[in-house]
Amino acid sequence: MLFSDVRKWVWTLLESLATFAVALTTRAYSAAAVPLIDEFQVDRELFEVGFSVFVLGFALGPLLWAPLSEMYGRQILFFFTVSAQRSPIGFCRAGLLMRSAAGHVYSL
Repeated sequence: MLFSDVRKWVWTLLESLATFAVALTTRAYSAAAVPLIDEFQVDRELFEVGFSVFVLGFALGPLLWAPLSEMYGRQILFFFTVSAQRSPIGFCRAGLLMRSAAGHVYSL
């Protein structure tokens, strides 16, 4: 009610695009199945466990996150979930930076 029609349509299209991106993500995972199975020499059933867990999380995630966002608010929940997602990336970057710095010091 507070937003203009244009703003409502922009948000609707952005959410639709995000949902479409998730659909493409699942397709990319299944399209790479044969080369990855051959390269890592795993059974097809074992490879499909990852796909099954992804789809299960996509299906059951809203059952967990929707009540939590109603109880605690979306900003708090968003902060903690994004932090949990990004922290391994930060640790990897810090490790690479430290390794690079150590290599530079030892090469002197």
